[in-house]
Amino acid sequence: MSDRLGRWLAWTLFVLFLLLSVAATYLQQVNRTLGEDLEHYFVAVFILFAGFGAFIASRVPRNPIGWLYLTVAILVGLGFTGSEYAEYAVLRSPGSLPAPQWAAWFAQWTWLPAIGLIPTFLFLLFPDGHLPSRRWLPVAWLAGTIITALFVVGAFTEGPLGGVDPALRNPVGFLPNPGGSASPGEEGPVLPLLLVVGLVCIASVFFRYRRAS
Repeated sequence: MSDRLGRWLAWTLFVLFLLLSVAATYLQQVNRTLGEDLEHYFVAVFILFAGFGAFIASRVPRNPIGWLYLTVAILVGLGFTGSEYAEYAVLRSPGSLPAPQWAAWFAQWTWLPAIGLIPTFLFLLFPDGHLPSRRWLPVAWLAGTIITALFVVGAFTEGPLGGVDPALRNPVGFLPNPGGSASPGEEGPVLPLLLVVGLVCIASVFFRYRRAS
């Protein structure tokens, strides 16, 4: 990727995240679900997250760290907006907006790979975009497998979508949902395994620091 294309793409993704945040915040106000300061802090944190990612990606587009920050922010923005969109289209003004089930679908799974990336690859590849050594390759593969599993479970588990309306069903769900959970991915061994792998990835920063000159 050329430096010019990297700069353009990085700041375009940042603007996309801002648009998603504005849309979600507006829909929250319309839906009367805007809480106290927690939501404001949440949006502010991820605006900083996206801005930091755009700055890094625009300066060093070959380093994946900036793109990872942007990916996490965009995933969170899609889920945030999708949840409010679905609530407005189903509960606040039924039938006013198209495809609420697809908006709720995004809200169901996007947060899962986002929380998977934060404790794993953001630390494992920090700061130069490379693993500390080849010995960390199995850890990277395991982290990637866990994040992929979170996406698959969240996106393709049949049943209700989130907590908006039980009538909204996953339009592409084919995996069984024995417990009937409205938030697939929260149950089972995947998240505890992610916690363990995340701690190992965080430890990689200290391993890298000890080897640094």
